[in-house]
Amino acid sequence: MIKFTVFPSLSENRSFARFPELADRTEVLLNFIDIKQVQRRSEEPLSDPQYTGELKFLTVGRASEEKGYDIAVQITAELKKRGLRFKWFIIGDGRDLNKLRTMAKEYQVEQEIIFLGMRENPAPYVKSCDLYLQPSRHEGYPITIVEARSLQKVIIASDIPSMREQIRDGENGYLCPLDVMQFADKIQKVLADQEGRDAVRKKLREEPIDFSAGYAQIEAFAKKVKEKQQEKNARTGDKIFPVPAFL
Repeated sequence: MIKFTVFPSLSENRSFARFPELADRTEVLLNFIDIKQVQRRSEEPLSDPQYTGELKFLTVGRASEEKGYDIAVQITAELKKRGLRFKWFIIGDGRDLNKLRTMAKEYQVEQEIIFLGMRENPAPYVKSCDLYLQPSRHEGYPITIVEARSLQKVIIASDIPSMREQIRDGENGYLCPLDVMQFADKIQKVLADQEGRDAVRKKLREEPIDFSAGYAQIEAFAKKVKEKQQEKNARTGDKIFPVPAFL
C-alpha cells in the first residue's frame, strides 16, 4: 500500500520540510467542522450553577501539558493580585485535571479558575463568555478557535504557528507570547479597549469561515492516493487495493 503522512495544519507540515525526498508523500488536511451546527448548538439553553460571574473567561480543551493550563493558573494568580475580578472556566477532561485543581488551590485561585470537566455541548458556554483564551504550548489546527471565531468571540491565544493560521493579532483576535506577565498584560489591555474589541467582533462577523475548499482537498487527496497506488501496482504487478471513500 502507498503510505502518506497527513498533517492537520500548515505549520506542522513545514516542520517536515527537512525531508524533501518525502514531499510528494505528505498532505495537509485541515480539521474542519460544521459551522452552522456550532451556531445552532450555541442557542441551546445553558443552565449550569457553576458558570456564573460578571466577567467570564473560557477555554475548551483536554487537561494536558500542551494546553498550557498550568500557565493559566499562574496568569489567574497574577490577575487576581492586580485586583481584577473575573472567573476563568476551563471545559475538558484529561490526565492532568486533578493536578491542575490542586495547583489552583496552591496558588489560592480555586475560586477564580474553575475546571468544569467535560460538558456535552460547550457551544453555549463559548457564546456567553466575555473572552475566549487559549494559552497552548502547541496545537495542530485548533478547532476550538474555529468555534470561537464562528460565534464572534474575542480571542486571546498564545502566539504559536498554528494560531497564526487563524488569528491576525489586533485584527480578528489577539496573539500573545506564552508568558505569565505578558498574557496578563494582554488580557487587561484588551479588556480596557472596548473599541478594539468591537472592531474584532465586526471583523469576525464579516469574515466567512468556509470549509468547502477542505472537502475538495480531501477529494483531490483521495484521487492522488488512488493514482499513486495504481502507479505502484503497474510497476510491481500487485493487485489493486480499493481506496476508501472519504465523503
